[in-house]
Amino acid sequence: MPGVTHASLVAFLLSGAGDVQAGYVSDDLKVAQIMLVLAAGMFIPGLAGSGLRPAGAALVAGAGAGLLLAVWLGAPRVLPALLILISALLGIGVAMRFRTSGTLSSLIILLIGIAFGLACIPFNARFPAALGLTATNLIAGAGAMICLTFLVSGLVAEAAPAWRAIALRIAGSWIVAIAVLLIAVSWQATIL
Repeated sequence: MPGVTHASLVAFLLSGAGDVQAGYVSDDLKVAQIMLVLAAGMFIPGLAGSGLRPAGAALVAGAGAGLLLAVWLGAPRVLPALLILISALLGIGVAMRFRTSGTLSSLIILLIGIAFGLACIPFNARFPAALGLTATNLIAGAGAMICLTFLVSGLVAEAAPAWRAIALRIAGSWIVAIAVLLIAVSWQATIL
């Protein structure tokens, strides 16, 4: 097409992007969600011990509560940084083999679920158009977190070799390192 430049084509395509009815999930929120899923999937089995069913119930209840909070109050603007900070704390818990009682562990898992539920609402979402994207975020993320929890529970089992627990602690420290790098990059981007 003569007379049509690449810049004008890109400008035309992006001009309608602000009117997306279902909203969008920004890249920093996607990364923060993945970090939270990985960190929580490694943290919950050590925290819950053998009680994975109550832990799953607390996670689902928390995700539902967080989703309702996000619909009712709106998602906070600092959500990606908050999720990365929570991921770093969970990674520290994995690296340190943090353990606690049943009630406190259920409360911590409930708070993880609330943070995850808050992250499932897309930006600029208009309901009911955003219901599909929200449901996809919630089901895919919670499903991945639960699958990872069951996989990691085999690593922390009593009969498992010691090297598995060491590998899990190393993975927790990697989560912390990645979270610190992400926080530093996002902080540098806001300053510059």
